[in-house]
Amino acid sequence: MNAVRRNAAYEDTDVRLSAELQVQARFNLRNTSGDPWRPEEGFAASFHIYDSETGTLVVDGERQSPPGDVAPGGSVPVDLRFALPPEPGRYDVFISPMRENVCWFYTLGWPFLRLEATVEDGRARLERVRVVTLRTIRRENLLRATGRAFTLPVSTVARNRGLIRTMVRRDILGRYRGSFGGMFWTILNPLLLMLTYFFVFGLVLKTKFGSDPSPTRFALYFLAGMLPWLAFSEAAGRAPTVMLEHRNFVKKLVFAVETLPINLVVSGLVTEIFAVLLFTLGLFLARGAVPASVVWLPALIVPQVLFTAGVWDRSSASC
Repeated sequence: MNAVRRNAAYEDTDVRLSAELQVQARFNLRNTSGDPWRPEEGFAASFHIYDSETGTLVVDGERQSPPGDVAPGGSVPVDLRFALPPEPGRYDVFISPMRENVCWFYTLGWPFLRLEATVEDGRARLERVRVVTLRTIRRENLLRATGRAFTLPVSTVARNRGLIRTMVRRDILGRYRGSFGGMFWTILNPLLLMLTYFFVFGLVLKTKFGSDPSPTRFALYFLAGMLPWLAFSEAAGRAPTVMLEHRNFVKKLVFAVETLPINLVVSGLVTEIFAVLLFTLGLFLARGAVPASVVWLPALIVPQVLFTAGVWDRSSASC
C-alpha cells in the first residue's frame, strides 16, 4: 500500500446538530488516490470521538460502506449520524475513510473532517468544522503548548492568588506559633543571624576582605551571598516532604497542588525581604551610604524566585 499516493477529498460538506446531542454529517467523499475503494476489502467511512483534554478515544463509530466500488476520481455520498457523549467537556470528532482490520487512513496522513464540539448541560455546540491532517493538528498543538508554557504559570498564580496569600500567611505564622515574640521572629531571626555572622567573622576571627581592615567588610560580603541562599535552600530543602505537610489538603480537598511551589517560595521571599532591609540598614550604618546599585535588587530577586520555583517543583515531582 502506497500511503503517499492514497488520498481523499471532502465536497459539499454539511454538518449540523439535528437534536440536543445528535450530529449529522453529510458530504461527498471523492477518491483522489490511484486505487479503487472496494467495500469487500473492508473500505468504509466512519468516525472517532476523542476527549480534547486528554486525547482519549471515547467512541469508535459505526462503519458506512459504499454501495459499490469507488474508482479513482469517483465519489460516494456519506451520511453519518451519531450522538456526542453526554458528559460535559470538549470533544474532537475525526471523520475519515478506513479499512476494517487494516487502518484508519487519517493515521497515514490523509486529510480528514474534524469537528470540534463542546457539551454543556446536556446540550452540544459545534465550535468548528474543517478538513485537516494530523500534521496540521500536531503543529497547532505544539504552538498551543508553547504558548501555554508561558501563560499557564502566570494564570495559575493569578487564579489562586487568594489561596497562595492564605497559605503563605499560614506557613509563616505556623513557624513561630507558641513561641515568645510570635510574628516578630520574622524580623528577629534574620537580625540575629546577621549579628551572629558579624560577631564570629568580624570580631572573633577578624577576617579581612582584601586590604580593608574594617571588621564589617567580610561580614557584609558574606551576608550578601548568604541571604538569597537561605531563601533558596529553605524552599529546596522542604520540597521532598511538602506533600506530607499538606496531605490533608491533597487527599481531602479539591486543592490546587501546583500552587505549593509558589507558597513556599513566597514564604522564603518574605523572610528574605526583611533580611535584605536589615542588611541595607547595616550597610548604611557601616559605610554611611548605600550604593546606587541597590536599585537592581528587584531585577536580581525575580530570576532567583523563578529559579527556586523551578528547582522546587522538579525536586518535589521526583520524590
